[in-house]
Amino acid sequence: MLVLLLAVAVGACPAKAQYSQVIMVLWHGAEVHDLLEIAPHMPQAWGLMNTRTGGGAGVEGAYLSISSGARAVGVAGAGAAFNQDEDHTYTLNTGLEPWAVVQPEVWRIRQGQNTTYTVRPGALGTALAEGGLSAAAFGNSDTDRLARWAGAIAGDELGRVPEGTVGRGLLVSDEIRPFGVGTDYDRLLELVLGSSAHFIAVDLGDPYRFDEAASSFLPSQYQRLREEMVAEARGFILRILQELPDSSAVLVVSPHPGRTRASQSLWLAPVVLFGEETGLLTSPTTKWPGIITNMDIAPTVLELLGLNPPLFMIGSGASVLPMPLGSAQGHVEQLEQKLLWLSAYRGPVLRGLVGTQIGVYLAALAAMTLDTKLPGGLVSLIQLLLILALAVPAYLLVMPLGVWAALVLTGALVLVKLISRAFLWMVAGVGLITALLVGLDTLTGSSLMRFSFLGYDPIGGARFYGLGNEYMGIMIGALIMGWVCLAELLKLTKGAAAAGAIPLFLAATALVAAPWWGTNVGGAITAVLGFGVTLGALCEVRLSWRAAGALTLSLCIVLGIFMLIDSSRPLEEQSHIGRTVQLIAGDGAIAVYNIIQRKLSMNLRLIRYSIWSRAWIMALGIMGASFIRPSRFMVWLKEKYPQLAKGLWGTVVAGTAALVFNDSGVVAAATCVFFAATTMAVLALDYRLLKHDLLPPKAHVEDDTDGH
Repeated sequence: MLVLLLAVAVGACPAKAQYSQVIMVLWHGAEVHDLLEIAPHMPQAWGLMNTRTGGGAGVEGAYLSISSGARAVGVAGAGAAFNQDEDHTYTLNTGLEPWAVVQPEVWRIRQGQNTTYTVRPGALGTALAEGGLSAAAFGNSDTDRLARWAGAIAGDELGRVPEGTVGRGLLVSDEIRPFGVGTDYDRLLELVLGSSAHFIAVDLGDPYRFDEAASSFLPSQYQRLREEMVAEARGFILRILQELPDSSAVLVVSPHPGRTRASQSLWLAPVVLFGEETGLLTSPTTKWPGIITNMDIAPTVLELLGLNPPLFMIGSGASVLPMPLGSAQGHVEQLEQKLLWLSAYRGPVLRGLVGTQIGVYLAALAAMTLDTKLPGGLVSLIQLLLILALAVPAYLLVMPLGVWAALVLTGALVLVKLISRAFLWMVAGVGLITALLVGLDTLTGSSLMRFSFLGYDPIGGARFYGLGNEYMGIMIGALIMGWVCLAELLKLTKGAAAAGAIPLFLAATALVAAPWWGTNVGGAITAVLGFGVTLGALCEVRLSWRAAGALTLSLCIVLGIFMLIDSSRPLEEQSHIGRTVQLIAGDGAIAVYNIIQRKLSMNLRLIRYSIWSRAWIMALGIMGASFIRPSRFMVWLKEKYPQLAKGLWGTVVAGTAALVFNDSGVVAAATCVFFAATTMAVLALDYRLLKHDLLPPKAHVEDDTDGH
């Protein structure tokens, strides 16, 4: 996987051969094995495509997303395109003369894009027309309602396609097929091969009708009809490939994964580009060998035809990572299996992780607050459980490497424990080892994070590369607490502690913010504020307007540098921060407002429904309880571990920044304060053992002369 990631950076060939024609074959609900062994003698690039939409009607949104180059909102009726001679309302609705194929409800579709980012259904068709190229649409997926997806994809922003036919004349009656009709593949092939359009969208039709009716079939009938449907679709594609000249490219796309997978939120579907290169598809959107998104399809088509995609398209043109065909197909099959397995178990594992963490915190909270004297062994056991919970993110990160990696990590932690019986050494060791592992993985392409339960989910599609919010919060919180704990244990002076922290904090900030590692803007803000407050506290800088201004200036400088660097790079190399800068430059304050609105909306939803909000609240609860019980614990902590106490404030600030400035801020906030809360709980239990004759808080305030 690491080799593949490095190859993407240096060896991927842009799919910009400037073909004279691109034919997009729409195969609804296709699976990877359906497309194997089609024209194995021909060059072909393989990939999985994330098919998530912007909401609304799922199937309509999938096809509109391809035409938009962005995640579109599905609007019912978006597939109801008409041949010119079928339509009676297009001119009435638009005041325009109809073309060969039209969508009368184009205005309603455009109005339905109530998103916080730019979505223009028909952007692909408009870009082709503005570039002097023609488009055509053939085929339909009609059931008992109109479903003419080729028209939805090839149409421009006014709902017009200059050439094509999508009417029921392309169907043949057949009572033993779903909805009593089937695609006339001979007639469809004749139309496609006879067209001189530069871009042709071809709707196979039968796969969609099969998917719509599949829930009614007995398993044996399902299997038989599906095999027939797949064989006919494969045969049609092969006939196209055999007849077309080398100057034409064929892009087989499954815009929607089908009802069954969609009901399970499995938003991956295959995509194959038949052209000059054999290998894996990737794109700047994902920077992941073998994965692209539906937002990348329109830019890819435009680049294949020699046109530059509009800047408002969120997706980017795909590239081909050269690889033998068998290796590419095998990689895609294995990748899909891994991702589906992770998706199936991610929820239960994370719920178990957070539930266990909450359970251990509750046990620690009970031990901290009960007046009853507890056995030292029980308190030590709770402390050990806290440390083990602290190490779970590191174990989940190295899990893709196998059992041996977990054993090595366990050996490192055991070694730390052997050095000293003090639990604070364990906290320092776990924190620094975790931060180091996350940093190294980010530096080398996030090959572990991509297959970790705590990593980002390419099926969900929020992030595909760089440092995800979960491990961003973990790395920042672990590094701050790991370093201040080590500084206390080594008895470093405040100057030495600050001097040692500076290179560590700078390196971590670069990993989070640098475009070539995948800029996490919210993470960069979190890092600068958290690390900045920690450094200021270590240097005993007093809280003032001047200090706040210096911290704000530092934040602006860091973000400004990386924004300038990224926006000056070629478009295909930019991370999302560079694209955001260009979007703001084009749309101004509206773009900024949309970004803020999106982040607030996502955070509010996660706070209401995500299990991470419970973890965050519990972590804050354990920290808040430490201010009250054991009595005078915070006074003892500041006196005995002054640098550690300063690190706690830095982590709290980092967690707050993570909550405010990230799309899924509650996730980053929970993982960030996780280390601080656990450290406080471990030390509070230490203090609890020292104060074995614990009295009510008021009595301690009046008589606490034991020197602890």
